[in-house]
Amino acid sequence: MLALFRNRWTWICLGILLVGAGVWAWTERQTILAWHYAACLVQAEENEQAKWVEKLKTLDRPKAIAALLRHLDRGAEHESASAAAALAVLCSAQDDPGWTVFLTRLAVRDFDSRSPAGRGALLKAIALAAGGATALQGRSKLPVSWTETAGQLVIQTGLRKEPETTLGGLQLAWVVSRQEKPAQDILGLPFLNISRQLAEEGLKSDDCQERRAAVRLASLPELGLLDQVASLVAGPQPDSDAVVRDLALAAIAPHEEIAETESLLPLLHDPDAEVRATCEFVLRSRGLSPSQVRLAKQMTDPQPFVRAKVPSQIVDYPELDPAIWLERLSRDPSPAVRAAVVRSAAQVGQAQLRVRLEEMAESDPSPTVRQIASYYLNRSLGMASR
Repeated sequence: MLALFRNRWTWICLGILLVGAGVWAWTERQTILAWHYAACLVQAEENEQAKWVEKLKTLDRPKAIAALLRHLDRGAEHESASAAAALAVLCSAQDDPGWTVFLTRLAVRDFDSRSPAGRGALLKAIALAAGGATALQGRSKLPVSWTETAGQLVIQTGLRKEPETTLGGLQLAWVVSRQEKPAQDILGLPFLNISRQLAEEGLKSDDCQERRAAVRLASLPELGLLDQVASLVAGPQPDSDAVVRDLALAAIAPHEEIAETESLLPLLHDPDAEVRATCEFVLRSRGLSPSQVRLAKQMTDPQPFVRAKVPSQIVDYPELDPAIWLERLSRDPSPAVRAAVVRSAAQVGQAQLRVRLEEMAESDPSPTVRQIASYYLNRSLGMASR
């Protein structure tokens, strides 16, 4: 009888525990599901992550965000990146700016307690969440309070100088600088100086992703770094990354005082098709006609026989100053091109070109070119004496 009584109480207690567990599971089902979905998302292949994001969207949003935040400091780098990307979707300013503000406030609250990698991932998530609307609308309309809070995060990032947070700091600095009331207007010199520091360091980075983000940030005129941006395409050693070159070229397009049009002509032969197309667009925006762009492309062609065809064509463009173009071509490294210039210069017959022909007749590295220049000079003198 005692054993039966004990068994009965055992089952009663077990039943109470099961009921309690069921009640707890029911009341906490949103949190449990958020943990589960977030864990599945960071482990999923890239093409399967979207379905887990959609599942997270069906849950209580703060619980879903909290579950994803747990993965920023845990696991491999790709898991942290997946969690950050999902946070950007859940907190997209394009859908609801309020969630972007919510995520940014959480970031400020927990910023110091996170690992450097976690801080970096969180900065990227906020920049992506806020930047989606910026990309579509030019300048997003997040509240001024968000701009101030996010700007403070950028300042903290710049002061810490952690390699893991560099990319996120660059991305967020660019986004908050693009707001309707930008952070530099709200936070003043501290934000502006940190942004300039991040951009200058980013332009020298070995990581192409950081250089791309740095070019976008450095392209803001208020930072005064357009000279450094121009050196990425118009300098002696253009950047090795095609996207960096393309971004830099687009940034300096309206600034002929920083990068002369002539210095951009070699980019018409850039290895990357997008850079070549951007270069043509920039040249057109600076007033060159399609035919002039084609002529400039020939003039800077790597093949000497193509460049040698240009001098004879210049006279067919009445809008061009032949003296300027021929003078430049007269310094071409190929003797064949310089010889072609001599013939065309003699035909044009301008005083400025005559001085250059005299220089070539005396000091051109090629004996053939010197001989041709002397011939045309003597010929023109003979014709003038008749």
